[in-house]
Amino acid sequence: MVEKGLNERIRSTRIRRQLSQAKLAERLGVSQSAISHLEKGKYGLVSDEVRSQVLEFLQLELKPGDVPQTETGEVLAYCGNYDCPAALVTVINEMVSAKPLMLWIPAGLGPHFCPECGHPLQEGCLKCHRAVFQRASFCIGCAEPLVIIPDDLKEADPVEVVEVKAAQRDRWEAKRQPRIARISPVPGGENGPD
Repeated sequence: MVEKGLNERIRSTRIRRQLSQAKLAERLGVSQSAISHLEKGKYGLVSDEVRSQVLEFLQLELKPGDVPQTETGEVLAYCGNYDCPAALVTVINEMVSAKPLMLWIPAGLGPHFCPECGHPLQEGCLKCHRAVFQRASFCIGCAEPLVIIPDDLKEADPVEVVEVKAAQRDRWEAKRQPRIARISPVPGGENGPD
């Protein structure tokens, strides 16, 4: 038996529960087009929050291989390197946590690397291999952090760790801003063409 994809499982579960796309959308407070996009596999056109809401309501879990893709075949990948200057380190419940840099990359075209630190990008959770969602710090499947905090920092004062990392990030952003300005100048000045 061939395993159904995420989009097919969403559709068949909705139908099995005798819900139209419009009725499901109404119950969740989302648009009917969002449900349609999910059922067509156009995951990149739906916010992570709506996608998570639909999966939770239908009691579906992401499986390995359920990597959300855009219409152009891109997948969401992240840099799991704690030392990456793009990692945003915070304190949650008195524990150090890091939000990784996330990038859309072409699916299945070999390894990709973080443009900021050179670390290999991950396309799914390292523990359970489920797809990741934008703005996530932890895997929604197994609750494993996407960025592994070094053991020596787990015992350190969280506020000090965040201050050191924030200073590193500030230096990185200061170097990055001129580079971004050179890459994408606006034709015709700040407001575009006249």
